[in-house]
Order: sequence, then structure tokens, then C-alpha cells
Amino acid sequence: MRLFTAFLLFATCSYAQIDSVKALFTAIRNNDLSAVKSMAVKEGAANARGDRETTPLMYASAYGSLDAMKILLAAGADANLKNSFDATALIWSVTEPEKVQLLLEHNAGVNAASKTGRTPLMISALHNGSDRVVDMLLAKGAITNARDKDGLTFLGAAAAGRNFRQVRIALDKGANVNEKDETGYTALMHAAETGDVDSVKLLLSKGADVNAHSGSHVFGKVKNGPIDLGNDSALSLAALYGPAKIVDLLLKAGAKVHSADVRGMTALHLAVTTESQNPEIVSLLLQAGADPAAKSLTGETAVEWAAKYSVPNVMKLLPAGPTKPVITIADGKPQPDRPVRAAAARSLQLLQNVSNSFMNTGGCVACHAQNLTALAAQYAKANGFAVDEPGLKESLAAEKSAYSRRGDTLLLRFDGGGAIDTLNYTLLHFSAAQYQSDAMTDAIVHNMIAEQMADGSWHNRGLARAPMQDGDIARTALAIRGVKEFLWQGRRADLTTHIEAARVWLLQAKPVYNEDSVMQILGLKWAGDQSNAGSAFVRKLIAQQMPDGGWAQTENLRSDAYATGQSLLAIHEAGGMKTSDPVYQRGVQFLLRTQHEDGSWFVKSRCPKLQPYFQSGFPYDHDQWISMAGTSWATIALTLAAEPTALAKR
Repeated sequence: MRLFTAFLLFATCSYAQIDSVKALFTAIRNNDLSAVKSMAVKEGAANARGDRETTPLMYASAYGSLDAMKILLAAGADANLKNSFDATALIWSVTEPEKVQLLLEHNAGVNAASKTGRTPLMISALHNGSDRVVDMLLAKGAITNARDKDGLTFLGAAAAGRNFRQVRIALDKGANVNEKDETGYTALMHAAETGDVDSVKLLLSKGADVNAHSGSHVFGKVKNGPIDLGNDSALSLAALYGPAKIVDLLLKAGAKVHSADVRGMTALHLAVTTESQNPEIVSLLLQAGADPAAKSLTGETAVEWAAKYSVPNVMKLLPAGPTKPVITIADGKPQPDRPVRAAAARSLQLLQNVSNSFMNTGGCVACHAQNLTALAAQYAKANGFAVDEPGLKESLAAEKSAYSRRGDTLLLRFDGGGAIDTLNYTLLHFSAAQYQSDAMTDAIVHNMIAEQMADGSWHNRGLARAPMQDGDIARTALAIRGVKEFLWQGRRADLTTHIEAARVWLLQAKPVYNEDSVMQILGLKWAGDQSNAGSAFVRKLIAQQMPDGGWAQTENLRSDAYATGQSLLAIHEAGGMKTSDPVYQRGVQFLLRTQHEDGSWFVKSRCPKLQPYFQSGFPYDHDQWISMAGTSWATIALTLAAEPTALAKR
């Protein structure tokens, strides 16, 4: 009996302690400094342990304010305690210099390593513009030759973070210029991928192997087969976005212009698979002997790829190919008697049916399937449409399951496939589902901020997947939305500063294609921009409406549902245009005219494939995924224009 009573007392005390730590963490997150002080000092909880052995100081270093950290340290918090993943407060704080300085003043260990082997120096080097933090760590004795479980070193991290000064420091301290990580990437490849001219020039001068290649299929497999990425070179990575100076440097250093990746795509292929094609890069590659007739494993030449975009200044550099864009619009059967509401309902049903089955067929959550479908359902529900609530809950649960155990790795800058693009669409999904912020979304936002560039933007690396993942304007705008919707009080001041930096960058950005224009407008609205620039951008977008009533992804292509749906949303939400306006109604008529009988719209794919092909249940075979995304945007535009039902009116 005594033993049982003792057990009850122990269990009661344990549960009480857990509740107490949770309360302290909540106070830190809410920046309730009086409560933090009370619990840390009076209750002696400064070194208590929470979930996964996390301490209050660690939690505050990632999710709290500098003031909260000061209170905890004054109350006796140990700056060197580790959680069950061997992370420390310093490891989690490196994107905030003031926090780093405070922890170093309290003797935080600069060479602490998590169970992945990742150190404060590596993580800070991955963050663009982190010279101040790196200098502080080096001054305290941070070692530069450590390697994490993936083979990442300070040199590799600095090159990936586009931190030229740190690349130079690493080399001066004896780093091997040709060291590779587990994927086979070298510092030169990282620098070429991020567009860092100075680092490329330095690395080449130190003997970097200009023809080193990454491994083949280095990003593993998904349910339906291997991901088609690998065998990359510095030249193939630079050819995509440049700048041209890097391509020139690599070619002069002896880069092999005919080298191909695992898809058989050469640097010339890749140079013409983005909306941001640079004629100077194409010209440099051709002068170096690139073969425009060389075929990829799918049998496509660079000329054929270029024709999908039909950029005039690029097309004229290439041998004669298609004289007109190969993009075609598969018009649907005209349904003149179908009301807007019925058309939108049919599309919504198709989207939700496919979204619900996508996890089984594809094995993963996808931005074009679950994420954008959830957004379409949000607009539909707000406008009185019936939605598949069980299906939406299942989709949300699948999204959550992908992140529920990733908190530790997100805080250590293991960004995951798609990096910022994937996180942007994840938070778009969570927001559409009205998901409340929690520890999972906090970790996602923490990682997103660590990925932000010093100029305020979020930058694409190594992949062009037009139109969804081919422009920094779109990813910056979506990041603004995600961070703003899921910020919390403990880091409100810091996160607001990051949002403001992104807003300023967006104001100066130059749109290249339609999604750029749309997302610049929406991003400024999401950021709370009060300038008159947004109105001017809206007027410019309206002026780009085509004679058929739709919008095209570029001026060289025909109108499609993707660009039209996005444009209508932007001019309505950010521009304040009523859906009864003739401009909006012309767009609606274009969508009704091109909608297929099953509720879908056809949008031609223009991005190199990397995911293994499978039938998702959406029509159009190899064009199904972008068609599904286009159908989501078009459905949103129609739901906004649909006459409300009697129920919706009430």
C-alpha cells in the first residue's frame, strides 16, 4: 500500500512538473515576461525539462525574445544544456546575433554538435548575411573542419549560404577546396547554384575542380520510383539562373559544355527551361560548342525546350525550330447554359476527389494537389459552396504527419525537398484549413526565416519548375503570407522585421512573367503595404488581359486557366475590383469557355520532370499536375464570381 501511495505521489508530481514546464514555455512564446520571471525565479524552473528534454532557455532561443532569455539566464539557466537531440540554445539561436552574443557572454559552447553533427558555425554559415555571427563564433574558438552526418562542413555551408567572406575564411583556415558532401556537391557547385560570382572566382583560383559532378539520384526514391535529380555540375547549376559571369568563368576554366545530368539534360537544355532565360548565357554556351540538337533521355532538344517558352531573344540564337509557341490550349466543350456556380462546383468536386486519393497514388503531399485544393475549398466554402469536410480533414492530417516529427531537423537547417517552396505551400494549406499555430508551425517559420536572404527575398536554388517554382517574387510573397499568419508574440518584433525587409524587396522587384506580377501584388497586400505602388501594379496587370478575356503566363504564350485564375484573384482581392466589373467578367467567360466537361482545365507543362510519373486521377497525363494547379486557381476565380445561394445570403 505504501509503495502504491508513493507511486501515486511520484506520478502526481511528475504530471505537475510537466504542466509547470508547459506553462513556462507558453509564457515564453507569448512573451509574458512577468510570468517567465515568476516561474523561472520563484519556482526554480530555469533548467526544467520539457518535451524532448528541451530547456526553457533553448525554447526561448528559438521561439522567445531576447528579454525572456535574459530573465532565464539571470535565474540560473545553464547555456550548455542539451536536449535529447543534443541541440543547445546556441545552435537554435544563430539567425539572431543579439541572442548569440548573450549566450556567448554566458559561456555557451561554440563547438557543441547535435546528433546530426551540425554545429552553430555550420548553421550560421547556411544563413545568408551571417558574417557578424560567424565572427563571434570564430572569436570564441569555433572549429572550421567539423563535418556533419551529411558531410557538410563550414566551407560547404558558407558556399551554400552565399557568404563569400566566410568561404574565404574557410579556405584560409585550410579547408579542402574540392571536398564533397554526401550528395557529391562541392563548394564550387554550391556557389555556382546560388549565383555567387566572387566565391566562384575565388574557388577556381584555389584549384576547384570545375568538372566535379554530384552523385546520381542523390535525393532518393518516393513511392513510384527514384527522383530524377543528380549528376549535376557547376556549369549545369549556373546555367539556369546565372548570372552570365559565372557561366563565363566556368567555361574559361574548362567546364565541359556537353556534360548532362541524370535526365540527359545539358547546360543548354537547362538554360532554356525557365521564364528568366538569359540570352547571354545561351550565347556563351553556344560559342563554347553546346549542341542545340542534343537530346535528353526523353528525346527533347534544347530548341524544343526553348520553344515551350518562346523568348524571342533566345529563339533567334538557336537553329530554326518551331516558329510559334508549342503551348496550346485545349478548349473545353462550350457550355453556354452552365451557370458560373455550377461550373465552379463541378471543378471543386473533381479537385477534391483527386486530392483525397493523391496520397495513395503518389505517397506524398503535393502543392498542386492537396495545398491548392485546400485553398480552393476555403474560397468555395466562404462563398456558400458545399465542400468535402472529411476529405479536407484527411488531407490536413496527411500534411501534419509530414511535419509532426521534423521540428528538430528544421531548427538545424535540414530544409527538406523543395525547401522554401514546399514550406510556403504547406503554410498556405494550414492557413486555408484555419489551422492554429503550434510547435510544428513555429518550427516551420523558424526555418523559413533562416532561409531568407540578407536582401529580404527568398531565393530559388537549382530548380526551375515554371510557373509555380520559378521566381523569387512568388516565393517571397508566399513566405510573407506564411510568416505573418503564423507569427507569435515571443518573436513578433523579429519576425515583423523580416516581413518588412521582404516587403521592401518586393517593391523593387521586376516581374518577368504573370505569376511574378500576381504574387508581387498579393505579397504587398499580405505585407500590409501602404504605398501606391500596389495600385500601379494592379493597373498594369489589368492591361495585360488578352483579347480572349484571359491572361497568359508570358506575353509570348496564349491565355490559360492558371494565369487567368491567379490574375482575377489578384485584381479582386488586392485591387478591390468587383466581380461584376467587365474586366473580371471577361475573364470569367474565358474560363467558362475553356473548361472541360469534367470540370478541369488543361494547362501545358513546361518544366523538366523530376518526380516519377504516375496517374493521379486528374486528366491530361504528363500535364496533369500543372493542370490541377491551374484548375484550382480558376475555381477560386469562379467561386468569387458565383451568385450566392439562399443559404449563403443568410
